[in-house]
Amino acid sequence: MLAGAIVVPAAGATTVASESELRAAFEDAGEARIDLAARVELHCVGSGGGALQRDSATPLTLNGHGFAVHQTCTEGESNVLLQDGGGALTLKDVTITGGDSEADGGGVLAIGPVTVIRSEIVGNAAVDGAGGGIASDGAVTVIDSSISSNHASQDGGIAAADRITVLRSTISGNEGGGITGAPGPVAVNVTNSTVADNFAAAPSAGIFTEGVTTLVYATVVRNRAQDFPNIDSPALVSFASVVALPLGSERSCLVGSTISHGYNLSDTSRATCGFDAPTDRPSRGDPMLAPLAANGGPTPTMLPLAGSPLLDAIPAAQCRADGAAGVTSDQRGVTRPQGGSCDIGAVEVAVPPPPPPNPIPAALSPAPEPPSNRFRLGAPKRNKRHGTARLRVTVPGPGVLRLVKTKQVRPTRKDVASAGKVNLRVRPRRQARRRLRRRAEVRVRARATYSPEGGEPRTKSRRLTLRLEPKRKRGPR
Repeated sequence: MLAGAIVVPAAGATTVASESELRAAFEDAGEARIDLAARVELHCVGSGGGALQRDSATPLTLNGHGFAVHQTCTEGESNVLLQDGGGALTLKDVTITGGDSEADGGGVLAIGPVTVIRSEIVGNAAVDGAGGGIASDGAVTVIDSSISSNHASQDGGIAAADRITVLRSTISGNEGGGITGAPGPVAVNVTNSTVADNFAAAPSAGIFTEGVTTLVYATVVRNRAQDFPNIDSPALVSFASVVALPLGSERSCLVGSTISHGYNLSDTSRATCGFDAPTDRPSRGDPMLAPLAANGGPTPTMLPLAGSPLLDAIPAAQCRADGAAGVTSDQRGVTRPQGGSCDIGAVEVAVPPPPPPNPIPAALSPAPEPPSNRFRLGAPKRNKRHGTARLRVTVPGPGVLRLVKTKQVRPTRKDVASAGKVNLRVRPRRQARRRLRRRAEVRVRARATYSPEGGEPRTKSRRLTLRLEPKRKRGPR
């Protein structure tokens, strides 16, 4: 999670600290740089939704300085950022969250190129479109960033019609798939990055493109799509990467032509991913990776466990061979190699320094108490005009509060900075919404999960009735 910082205005930058200031600066076609000085909550503007909209060919950099832009409007076009003019859009040190679009690009929708640096695109939705996190007609570049927990009917994380480059980043937990390059032969390059735990109906939950996919020190695992693999691409070029554990298919890859530069590993046969170089390790079974976690660096990663076949698989002399020139560290910034050899995948396991000759035992102290995950659900407050409700939740400290997606209720995420009361908006999904419109009320179950910082998540549920008052008919004037 990004943390806000003291902002020192850059020359020529516009510093903003409120919604009105951010809207004015973002809409200014001549603006080239915006610096956030505080978290900004976006709200509905008239009947047109709540998106920040820009129509300009001028390149713009939004520097968040660790702050977030949070969309709270769920009406109309409620993307977080919408760039129609074709100018390049660069996001630095910012969290983009809460986008809720009925079409494409829940978090970011752009015609031109999009670059994301040291940022999080998290918890956005494109309900009936593509690119829950990012949708662009131009190239998309993601560096030292996380694209996670976004939702779309297709292409949940990134959807782009031009080159997609992912460097030292994590694409995870996206519904609708992780990375999609289409239409046309879109090149996808993934280096020192993790694509994991994404899920989709089809065609691939990990990486799908109609162009060439290139993997260098990549970890592409545990993506779920029924009868479809981790990677679906007409051509695959690979070095020092692991592609394994497809959840829903017996194949890790569905590819045409392949070029393997060696030291790749898969848990299925060499034919599926084209790992046929003498140094490749196809059919090696479970790569033995720990779940995604904070292991240092700006993004979550998956550490190889002790005994993993990924460990020390590449001789030091080959660590920068064939496409890996200039790669001197892993996704977290840990130097490659460690201990004389390099590891396969996005993470290089650090070798601990030798102990001192006569180590002095540390003083014994009791283990710290874990942060409390006890929270309380209050009585709901109904909005009969919109057929929604606000659920008042009391939390004991900072963390993340989510309303879990169910068949009846749409998902919501709130980042909590301190102990207190938080409102979660309960909104019906399609079937429940249709029943609500027919019967003027519907009974739903809302499930809330609170994850304290550094602690274990806890879930509670509450049944409640949503009501919708009939629209009043206007009489003759």
